[in-house]
Amino acid sequence: MQQKHLLGACEGGDRWELGCGNCRVAVLVRLGLLVTVSQEVELLPEGFWPVPSPNGGNSHWRSELDPARLDFLRQIGATPIPNTRLFHGRRYEGWIALAVSGKPLGFAECVQKDNALYIFDTAQPAWLDAATMTKWEIRENHPTELVERIEHRGCWQQRVLDLLARL
Repeated sequence: MQQKHLLGACEGGDRWELGCGNCRVAVLVRLGLLVTVSQEVELLPEGFWPVPSPNGGNSHWRSELDPARLDFLRQIGATPIPNTRLFHGRRYEGWIALAVSGKPLGFAECVQKDNALYIFDTAQPAWLDAATMTKWEIRENHPTELVERIEHRGCWQQRVLDLLARL
């Protein structure tokens, strides 16, 4: 449970508690580096995919979970984005983390295996529009707000750390 602190940014004050995820988000919003999500949104919704699934069409053919994915986001200092919701069994969640340069990045991560990590540039006003596209729409339209799509294979955590270091 998070401890309360006196006049932290998350409570309307001017102090920023480094260990408080809510303060980090509040400061990003105040600086205009993070567009707030004022209503509940669905990240990477299920949609049309013209390639047949291995089981003949059922998109839920594999349901193994890897909760270590969210643990990794916590380890790099990511904070959950309020008002993003779990949906349709795919369980994509929205997170914000800062690159080494201080640039805020939005992460759409799913604990269900066979789903990639999508990283968006939250400094671009339309990043949330891109994050609410289906995977197929992202693949076809190549939105500029999408920084990277990282598959959870090999040293994927190192690829995320390398991305954070170079941005």
